[in-house]
Amino acid sequence: MSALAGRCAILCDFDGTVTLEEVSVALLKRYSVGEWEKADRALLDGRTSLRETMAREFGLLRAPRAELEGFVRTIHLRGGFHELVAEARARGAPPVILSEGLDFYIRAFLELHGLKVEYRTNHAVFTANGICVEHPFASMECSYCGTCKKEQLLKFKQAGYSTIYIGDGISDRCPARYADVILARNGLLDHCRKERIECVPYEDFFDVLRVIRDRFWR
Repeated sequence: MSALAGRCAILCDFDGTVTLEEVSVALLKRYSVGEWEKADRALLDGRTSLRETMAREFGLLRAPRAELEGFVRTIHLRGGFHELVAEARARGAPPVILSEGLDFYIRAFLELHGLKVEYRTNHAVFTANGICVEHPFASMECSYCGTCKKEQLLKFKQAGYSTIYIGDGISDRCPARYADVILARNGLLDHCRKERIECVPYEDFFDVLRVIRDRFWR
């Protein structure tokens, strides 16, 4: 058995990683009352931060909370996540979700699938004028993201854990630079290859499990 067994921290993105679909995008496509795509284009063009983009986009959601939570039932879980959670918990290394999404739909999704997983994300405040976003896990030094995944990852490193990071998008680029093992797909995989950051491609959490077993749980 590896000397690192039980001392790895498994940190995982949510939208498009735990889920097959981007939950936030699916909600905006279905329930936004304005042109949220303009905010998305500004983000991709580098003209706005993720935090600014969230404020603009989620402010356009007007549906009742119960209806939005009900929509989560249409979102699919990526294969192997139940198995990863069960084995990681048995080995004393339960995964932690680090998300640039919103707490209300992460909570609803995990409950729907019977998953008890810790998550650190942005807080949704429902108002008559859309959703206001609060950032309990923001960085005091950087205002780009609402949830500073880098700071959360570094806390585990400072506590002596080897860090495994699993992601797919823009908000995963920063923490990926500091993780000991990176599992990447989609935009994060493209970014890592462009920047020559060592990573392992994955399609589902069965792939993730194989990598963790090989490197940490022999």
